[in-house]
Amino acid sequence: MQNSRVLSMIIVLCSLIYTTPSPASSTKIDQKLESTVQTLIDEYKIPGVVIGLWIPNKVEWVAALGVADKKTKEKMSITDHFRIGSLTKLFTVTALLQLSDQGKVSLDDKIGKYIQNVPNGDKITLRQLANMTSGLPSYTENEAWVKEMLKGKNRQWQPQELLDVAFSMPLLAKPGKKFHYCNTNTILLGLVIEKVSGMSLGEYFKKNIFNPLTLSNTSFPLDNKMPEPFAHGYSVQTLTNVEEDVSLNNPSWGFAAGQLISNLEDLKIWAEALGTGELLSKKAFKERLTWLTIPPNTKSKKYGLGIGFNNGWLMHTGELPGYNSVVAYLPEEKGIFVCLVNSDIPIKIKDKDVSPANLIFESIAKIAFPKHTPE
Repeated sequence: MQNSRVLSMIIVLCSLIYTTPSPASSTKIDQKLESTVQTLIDEYKIPGVVIGLWIPNKVEWVAALGVADKKTKEKMSITDHFRIGSLTKLFTVTALLQLSDQGKVSLDDKIGKYIQNVPNGDKITLRQLANMTSGLPSYTENEAWVKEMLKGKNRQWQPQELLDVAFSMPLLAKPGKKFHYCNTNTILLGLVIEKVSGMSLGEYFKKNIFNPLTLSNTSFPLDNKMPEPFAHGYSVQTLTNVEEDVSLNNPSWGFAAGQLISNLEDLKIWAEALGTGELLSKKAFKERLTWLTIPPNTKSKKYGLGIGFNNGWLMHTGELPGYNSVVAYLPEEKGIFVCLVNSDIPIKIKDKDVSPANLIFESIAKIAFPKHTPE
Protein backbone atom coordinates (compact mmCIF):
# COMPACT_ATOMS: atom_id res chain seq x y z
CA MET A 1 0.00 0.00 0.00
CA GLN A 2 2.92 2.30 0.72
CA ASN A 3 4.14 1.82 -2.87
CA SER A 4 0.71 2.74 -4.22
CA ARG A 5 0.78 5.98 -2.25
CA VAL A 6 4.19 6.85 -3.60
CA LEU A 7 2.93 6.14 -7.12
CA SER A 8 -0.11 8.40 -6.51
CA MET A 9 2.19 11.21 -5.41
CA ILE A 10 4.40 10.76 -8.47
CA ILE A 11 1.37 10.93 -10.76
CA VAL A 12 0.23 14.21 -9.17
CA LEU A 13 3.71 15.71 -9.27
CA CYS A 14 4.13 14.75 -12.92
CA SER A 15 0.90 16.56 -13.68
CA LEU A 16 2.55 19.75 -12.47
CA ILE A 17 5.20 19.40 -15.15
CA TYR A 18 3.37 17.98 -18.14
CA THR A 19 0.24 19.51 -19.55
CA THR A 20 -0.51 16.66 -21.95
CA PRO A 21 -2.84 13.92 -20.64
CA SER A 22 -1.62 10.41 -19.85
CA PRO A 23 -2.37 7.59 -22.32
CA ALA A 24 -5.22 6.47 -20.08
CA SER A 25 -6.81 9.89 -20.24
CA SER A 26 -9.11 11.17 -22.97
CA THR A 27 -8.00 14.49 -24.42
CA LYS A 28 -11.57 15.22 -25.43
CA ILE A 29 -12.87 14.66 -21.89
CA ASP A 30 -10.03 16.71 -20.40
CA GLN A 31 -10.89 19.62 -22.66
CA LYS A 32 -14.60 19.36 -21.86
CA LEU A 33 -13.95 19.22 -18.12
CA GLU A 34 -11.63 22.23 -18.19
CA SER A 35 -13.97 24.18 -20.44
CA THR A 36 -16.89 23.47 -18.09
CA VAL A 37 -15.03 24.68 -15.02
CA GLN A 38 -13.66 27.74 -16.80
CA THR A 39 -17.19 28.66 -17.89
CA LEU A 40 -18.38 28.47 -14.28
CA ILE A 41 -15.46 30.62 -13.14
CA ASP A 42 -16.24 33.25 -15.75
CA GLU A 43 -20.02 33.20 -15.29
CA TYR A 44 -20.11 33.27 -11.50
CA LYS A 45 -16.90 35.24 -10.87
CA ILE A 46 -15.24 32.47 -8.89
CA PRO A 47 -11.66 33.60 -8.12
CA GLY A 48 -9.90 30.30 -8.63
CA VAL A 49 -10.17 26.51 -8.53
CA VAL A 50 -7.76 23.61 -8.06
CA ILE A 51 -9.41 20.42 -9.17
CA GLY A 52 -8.65 16.78 -9.86
CA LEU A 53 -10.51 13.78 -11.24
CA TRP A 54 -9.04 10.30 -11.37
CA ILE A 55 -10.78 7.25 -12.86
CA PRO A 56 -8.52 4.20 -13.24
CA ASN A 57 -7.77 3.44 -16.91
CA LYS A 58 -10.03 6.30 -18.04
CA VAL A 59 -9.13 9.77 -16.79
CA GLU A 60 -6.30 11.43 -14.88
CA TRP A 61 -7.07 15.13 -14.99
CA VAL A 62 -5.88 17.96 -12.77
CA ALA A 63 -6.20 21.69 -13.35
CA ALA A 64 -5.46 24.98 -11.63
CA LEU A 65 -7.70 27.71 -13.03
CA GLY A 66 -8.30 31.33 -12.13
CA VAL A 67 -6.28 33.34 -9.63
CA ALA A 68 -4.88 32.62 -6.18
CA ASP A 69 -4.63 36.33 -5.37
CA LYS A 70 -7.12 38.82 -6.80
CA LYS A 71 -4.91 41.76 -5.85
CA THR A 72 -1.74 40.63 -7.62
CA LYS A 73 -3.52 38.45 -10.23
CA GLU A 74 -1.18 35.59 -9.35
CA LYS A 75 -2.45 32.46 -11.07
CA MET A 76 -3.69 29.48 -9.12
CA SER A 77 -1.19 26.62 -8.74
CA ILE A 78 -1.87 22.93 -8.22
CA THR A 79 0.47 23.03 -5.20
CA ASP A 80 -1.46 25.83 -3.44
CA HIS A 81 -2.65 25.20 0.12
CA PHE A 82 -6.25 25.81 1.18
CA ARG A 83 -8.14 25.86 4.44
CA ILE A 84 -10.43 22.83 4.14
CA GLY A 85 -13.10 23.61 6.73
CA SER A 86 -15.43 20.74 7.51
CA LEU A 87 -13.31 18.20 5.67
CA THR A 88 -11.59 18.25 9.08
CA LYS A 89 -14.56 16.27 10.42
CA LEU A 90 -13.50 13.32 8.27
CA PHE A 91 -10.16 13.25 10.08
CA THR A 92 -11.70 13.70 13.53
CA VAL A 93 -14.16 10.84 13.17
CA THR A 94 -11.46 8.66 11.62
CA ALA A 95 -9.42 9.28 14.78
CA LEU A 96 -12.43 8.35 16.93
CA LEU A 97 -12.88 5.10 15.00
CA GLN A 98 -9.19 4.30 15.41
CA LEU A 99 -9.53 4.67 19.17
CA SER A 100 -12.59 2.43 19.02
CA ASP A 101 -10.56 -0.15 17.11
CA GLN A 102 -7.98 -0.05 19.90
CA GLY A 103 -10.66 -0.57 22.56
CA LYS A 104 -9.91 2.80 24.15
CA VAL A 105 -13.45 4.09 23.56
CA SER A 106 -16.78 2.62 22.62
CA LEU A 107 -19.01 4.42 20.15
CA ASP A 108 -21.85 3.86 22.60
CA ASP A 109 -20.02 5.54 25.48
CA LYS A 110 -21.83 8.61 26.79
CA ILE A 111 -20.05 11.90 26.25
CA GLY A 112 -20.43 12.63 29.98
CA LYS A 113 -17.88 9.90 30.65
CA TYR A 114 -15.21 12.14 29.11
CA ILE A 115 -16.47 15.74 29.16
CA GLN A 116 -18.29 17.34 32.09
CA ASN A 117 -21.32 19.66 32.01
CA VAL A 118 -22.60 18.67 28.55
CA PRO A 119 -26.40 19.04 28.42
CA ASN A 120 -27.82 15.50 28.21
CA GLY A 121 -24.26 14.29 28.64
CA ASP A 122 -25.50 11.17 30.40
CA LYS A 123 -27.58 10.27 27.33
CA ILE A 124 -25.66 11.46 24.23
CA THR A 125 -23.32 8.81 22.80
CA LEU A 126 -20.13 9.32 20.85
CA ARG A 127 -21.92 7.68 17.92
CA GLN A 128 -24.66 10.32 18.05
CA LEU A 129 -22.07 13.08 18.06
CA ALA A 130 -20.42 11.54 14.98
CA ASN A 131 -23.68 11.07 13.05
CA MET A 132 -25.11 14.45 14.02
CA THR A 133 -28.07 13.22 16.09
CA SER A 134 -27.00 14.52 19.51
CA GLY A 135 -29.75 17.15 19.67
CA LEU A 136 -27.16 19.79 20.64
CA PRO A 137 -27.17 23.21 18.95
CA SER A 138 -24.18 24.50 16.99
CA TYR A 139 -22.27 27.45 18.37
CA THR A 140 -21.86 28.67 14.78
CA GLU A 141 -25.62 29.32 14.70
CA ASN A 142 -25.38 31.82 17.54
CA GLU A 143 -25.57 35.26 15.90
CA ALA A 144 -23.88 37.08 18.77
CA TRP A 145 -20.97 34.64 18.64
CA VAL A 146 -20.68 34.97 14.86
CA LYS A 147 -20.32 38.74 15.19
CA GLU A 148 -17.68 38.26 17.89
CA MET A 149 -15.79 35.80 15.71
CA LEU A 150 -15.84 38.12 12.70
CA LYS A 151 -14.78 41.04 14.87
CA GLY A 152 -11.84 39.19 16.37
CA LYS A 153 -10.14 37.95 13.20
CA ASN A 154 -6.97 36.95 15.01
CA ARG A 155 -8.51 35.72 18.24
CA GLN A 156 -7.33 32.32 19.44
CA TRP A 157 -10.48 30.48 20.48
CA GLN A 158 -10.33 27.68 23.02
CA PRO A 159 -12.63 24.68 22.55
CA GLN A 160 -14.31 25.26 25.90
CA GLU A 161 -15.26 28.80 24.84
CA LEU A 162 -17.05 27.33 21.82
CA LEU A 163 -18.84 24.78 24.00
CA ASP A 164 -19.91 27.50 26.43
CA VAL A 165 -21.64 29.30 23.57
CA ALA A 166 -23.38 26.13 22.41
CA PHE A 167 -24.46 25.10 25.90
CA SER A 168 -26.07 28.50 26.47
CA MET A 169 -28.48 27.77 23.61
CA PRO A 170 -31.69 25.68 23.79
CA LEU A 171 -31.42 21.99 23.01
CA LEU A 172 -32.85 21.00 19.63
CA ALA A 173 -34.09 17.48 20.34
CA LYS A 174 -33.67 14.38 22.46
CA PRO A 175 -30.54 12.40 21.58
CA GLY A 176 -30.97 10.16 18.54
CA LYS A 177 -34.28 11.71 17.45
CA LYS A 178 -33.22 14.42 15.00
CA PHE A 179 -30.45 14.91 12.44
CA HIS A 180 -28.87 18.34 12.66
CA TYR A 181 -25.46 19.11 11.20
CA CYS A 182 -23.65 20.64 14.14
CA ASN A 183 -20.08 21.77 14.72
CA THR A 184 -20.48 21.41 18.48
CA ASN A 185 -20.62 17.63 18.06
CA THR A 186 -17.20 17.44 16.45
CA ILE A 187 -15.63 19.87 18.93
CA LEU A 188 -16.63 17.44 21.66
CA LEU A 189 -15.18 14.49 19.76
CA GLY A 190 -11.91 16.36 19.35
CA LEU A 191 -11.69 16.82 23.11
CA VAL A 192 -12.44 13.13 23.65
CA ILE A 193 -9.58 12.21 21.29
CA GLU A 194 -7.20 14.48 23.18
CA LYS A 195 -8.24 13.12 26.58
CA VAL A 196 -8.06 9.45 25.63
CA SER A 197 -4.87 9.66 23.54
CA GLY A 198 -2.98 12.05 25.81
CA MET A 199 -2.01 14.11 22.74
CA SER A 200 -3.17 17.38 21.28
CA LEU A 201 -5.50 16.87 18.33
CA GLY A 202 -2.86 18.13 15.91
CA GLU A 203 -0.29 15.70 17.32
CA TYR A 204 -2.72 12.80 17.08
CA PHE A 205 -3.56 13.62 13.47
CA LYS A 206 0.11 13.83 12.53
CA LYS A 207 1.14 10.57 14.19
CA ASN A 208 -1.87 8.43 13.28
CA ILE A 209 -3.20 9.87 10.00
CA PHE A 210 -0.83 12.31 8.27
CA ASN A 211 2.36 10.30 8.65
CA PRO A 212 0.94 6.83 7.81
CA LEU A 213 -0.62 8.23 4.62
CA THR A 214 2.33 10.51 3.78
CA LEU A 215 0.15 13.62 3.91
CA SER A 216 3.10 16.02 4.00
CA ASN A 217 1.05 19.06 2.98
CA THR A 218 -1.73 18.68 5.55
CA SER A 219 -1.47 20.49 8.88
CA PHE A 220 -3.35 21.54 11.98
CA PRO A 221 -2.37 25.21 12.31
CA LEU A 222 -1.61 26.73 15.69
CA ASP A 223 -2.06 30.32 14.49
CA ASN A 224 -3.41 32.24 11.50
CA LYS A 225 -0.47 31.60 9.16
CA MET A 226 -0.75 29.71 5.89
CA PRO A 227 2.05 27.54 4.42
CA GLU A 228 3.48 28.68 1.10
CA PRO A 229 2.22 28.61 -1.55
CA PHE A 230 -1.39 29.29 -0.63
CA ALA A 231 -4.55 30.52 -2.26
CA HIS A 232 -6.00 33.72 -0.80
CA GLY A 233 -9.57 33.14 0.35
CA TYR A 234 -12.43 35.57 -0.33
CA SER A 235 -15.68 35.94 1.59
CA VAL A 236 -18.59 38.23 2.34
CA GLN A 237 -18.86 36.69 5.81
CA THR A 238 -17.43 39.88 7.24
CA LEU A 239 -18.64 42.55 9.66
CA THR A 240 -19.60 44.80 6.73
CA ASN A 241 -20.90 41.99 4.46
CA VAL A 242 -18.46 43.31 1.87
CA GLU A 243 -16.01 40.92 0.21
CA GLU A 244 -12.61 40.72 1.89
CA ASP A 245 -9.45 38.63 1.72
CA VAL A 246 -9.90 36.51 4.86
CA SER A 247 -7.13 33.99 4.23
CA LEU A 248 -5.17 35.00 7.33
CA ASN A 249 -8.11 35.01 9.74
CA ASN A 250 -7.46 32.70 12.68
CA PRO A 251 -9.28 29.35 12.14
CA SER A 252 -9.08 28.20 15.78
CA TRP A 253 -12.84 28.54 16.15
CA GLY A 254 -13.11 25.50 13.87
CA PHE A 255 -10.90 23.20 15.99
CA ALA A 256 -11.86 19.53 15.34
CA ALA A 257 -14.71 20.63 13.09
CA GLY A 258 -12.85 22.82 10.62
CA GLN A 259 -9.26 23.88 11.34
CA LEU A 260 -7.13 21.84 8.91
CA ILE A 261 -5.10 23.02 5.90
CA SER A 262 -4.29 20.78 2.92
CA ASN A 263 -3.79 20.68 -0.86
CA LEU A 264 -4.78 18.66 -3.91
CA GLU A 265 -1.95 16.14 -3.71
CA ASP A 266 -2.75 15.14 -0.15
CA LEU A 267 -6.51 15.16 -0.57
CA LYS A 268 -6.26 12.74 -3.49
CA ILE A 269 -4.48 10.29 -1.20
CA TRP A 270 -6.96 11.01 1.59
CA ALA A 271 -10.01 10.48 -0.65
CA GLU A 272 -8.87 6.98 -1.57
CA ALA A 273 -7.96 6.09 2.02
CA LEU A 274 -11.31 7.41 3.17
CA GLY A 275 -13.28 5.54 0.53
CA THR A 276 -11.53 2.20 1.04
CA GLY A 277 -11.36 2.25 4.83
CA GLU A 278 -7.58 2.42 5.09
CA LEU A 279 -6.36 3.07 8.65
CA LEU A 280 -9.50 1.37 10.02
CA SER A 281 -10.56 -2.19 10.70
CA LYS A 282 -13.31 -3.71 8.57
CA LYS A 283 -15.62 -3.46 11.56
CA ALA A 284 -14.92 0.24 12.09
CA PHE A 285 -15.31 1.00 8.39
CA LYS A 286 -18.67 -0.79 8.40
CA GLU A 287 -19.70 1.28 11.41
CA ARG A 288 -18.70 4.45 9.56
CA LEU A 289 -20.95 3.51 6.65
CA THR A 290 -24.01 2.87 8.80
CA TRP A 291 -26.39 5.36 7.22
CA LEU A 292 -29.04 7.36 9.03
CA THR A 293 -32.67 7.04 7.99
CA ILE A 294 -33.77 10.10 9.96
CA PRO A 295 -35.04 12.91 7.66
CA PRO A 296 -33.74 14.74 5.67
CA ASN A 297 -31.64 11.65 4.88
CA THR A 298 -32.90 9.66 1.89
CA LYS A 299 -31.83 6.54 0.00
CA SER A 300 -29.66 8.63 -2.33
CA LYS A 301 -28.37 11.22 0.11
CA LYS A 302 -27.52 10.38 3.70
CA TYR A 303 -25.03 10.70 6.52
CA GLY A 304 -23.00 8.11 8.44
CA LEU A 305 -20.24 8.59 10.99
CA GLY A 306 -18.59 11.81 9.89
CA ILE A 307 -19.08 11.00 6.21
CA GLY A 308 -21.78 11.59 3.62
CA PHE A 309 -23.27 9.46 0.85
CA ASN A 310 -24.56 11.20 -2.26
CA ASN A 311 -25.80 9.11 -5.18
CA GLY A 312 -23.00 6.57 -4.90
CA TRP A 313 -20.24 8.90 -3.70
CA LEU A 314 -18.62 8.68 -0.27
CA MET A 315 -17.89 12.31 0.38
CA HIS A 316 -17.83 15.44 2.47
CA THR A 317 -17.79 19.15 1.76
CA GLY A 318 -15.80 21.79 3.57
CA GLU A 319 -16.51 25.45 4.03
CA LEU A 320 -15.40 28.33 6.18
CA PRO A 321 -14.95 32.01 5.33
CA GLY A 322 -12.84 32.25 2.19
CA TYR A 323 -12.73 28.59 1.22
CA ASN A 324 -14.97 25.82 -0.12
CA SER A 325 -14.06 22.24 -0.95
CA VAL A 326 -15.29 18.77 -1.89
CA VAL A 327 -13.57 15.40 -1.46
CA ALA A 328 -15.34 12.37 -2.90
CA TYR A 329 -14.72 8.71 -3.71
CA LEU A 330 -16.91 6.57 -5.97
CA PRO A 331 -16.44 2.90 -4.97
CA GLU A 332 -18.21 1.60 -8.08
CA GLU A 333 -15.45 2.95 -10.34
CA LYS A 334 -12.75 3.69 -7.76
CA GLY A 335 -13.13 7.29 -8.90
CA ILE A 336 -11.65 10.20 -6.96
CA PHE A 337 -12.78 13.82 -7.10
CA VAL A 338 -11.19 16.75 -5.29
CA CYS A 339 -12.19 20.40 -5.69
CA LEU A 340 -10.70 23.36 -3.83
CA VAL A 341 -12.11 26.88 -4.31
CA ASN A 342 -10.74 30.08 -2.76
CA SER A 343 -14.19 31.54 -2.12
CA ASP A 344 -17.20 30.55 -0.03
CA ILE A 345 -19.45 33.17 -1.61
CA PRO A 346 -22.69 31.38 -2.52
CA ILE A 347 -23.95 31.30 -6.09
CA LYS A 348 -27.62 31.96 -6.77
CA ILE A 349 -29.12 29.18 -8.91
CA LYS A 350 -32.89 29.25 -9.43
CA ASP A 351 -33.42 31.19 -6.19
CA LYS A 352 -31.20 28.81 -4.23
CA ASP A 353 -27.77 29.50 -2.80
CA VAL A 354 -25.26 26.91 -4.00
CA SER A 355 -21.66 26.70 -2.84
CA PRO A 356 -19.12 27.00 -5.70
CA ALA A 357 -17.41 23.64 -5.03
CA ASN A 358 -20.75 21.82 -4.99
CA LEU A 359 -21.76 23.45 -8.26
CA ILE A 360 -18.48 22.41 -9.87
CA PHE A 361 -18.81 18.86 -8.49
CA GLU A 362 -22.29 18.48 -9.96
CA SER A 363 -21.17 19.89 -13.32
CA ILE A 364 -18.16 17.57 -13.53
CA ALA A 365 -20.14 14.52 -12.46
CA LYS A 366 -22.71 15.14 -15.20
CA ILE A 367 -19.88 14.73 -17.73
CA ALA A 368 -17.84 11.93 -16.17
CA PHE A 369 -20.43 10.10 -14.03
CA PRO A 370 -23.92 10.86 -15.41
CA LYS A 371 -25.45 8.02 -13.37
CA HIS A 372 -23.88 9.39 -10.20
CA THR A 373 -24.57 13.11 -10.36
CA PRO A 374 -24.77 14.37 -6.77
CA GLU A 375 -27.83 16.19 -5.50
